[in-house]
Amino acid sequence: MTSFTIVISFPNQEPTNCLFYFPVSICKHFNLKANSFIKFCLIGLFNTGLNYLVFYLLISMKFNPLLAGSMGFLSGAVTGFILNRRYTFASDISFFLGFKKYFILQLVCLSVHFCVQFFFLYVLLFPKLFSQIPGIFFTSLLNYFLSRKYVF
Repeated sequence: MTSFTIVISFPNQEPTNCLFYFPVSICKHFNLKANSFIKFCLIGLFNTGLNYLVFYLLISMKFNPLLAGSMGFLSGAVTGFILNRRYTFASDISFFLGFKKYFILQLVCLSVHFCVQFFFLYVLLFPKLFSQIPGIFFTSLLNYFLSRKYVF
C-alpha cells in the first residue's frame, strides 16, 4: 500500500517530503507569491476540467481533434479571466481592458497549445484523447507567467 505524507511548513522553513513541494519550489525559483500561484492552479484545475470536458464531448461527436482541442482551450478563457481577476490577482484593472489583454494572451497560448498538441498527436503519435494533456500543462505555466506580468 502506498501512503503520502503532507508536511506543513512554517515561514522561512524549507518543506520536505511534502505533496505541495513542487509548486512552492517553482514559486521560490521564479520569486513568485505562493498564494497567487496556488490559487491560479486551483482555478486552472477547474478550467482544465471544463477544457477537457468540451474536448471529450466534441471528440465523441467526431470533431477533428485539433478543432476540438482549440474549442476546449477557449472554453476556459472567460471563466479563467473572471476568476483570476477577482481571486488570484485581486486586480482592479477595468473589465474590458483586462479582458482584451487576457483574450490576446489566450490567443497566444492557444497558438502554442495547438503546436504542442499537433506535435504530440502527429509526430509522437499520441492517442487522440491524450494529445491534449501536454498542451494543457505547458500552456498553463505560460498563461500564469504572462497573465501576472502583462494582464493583471
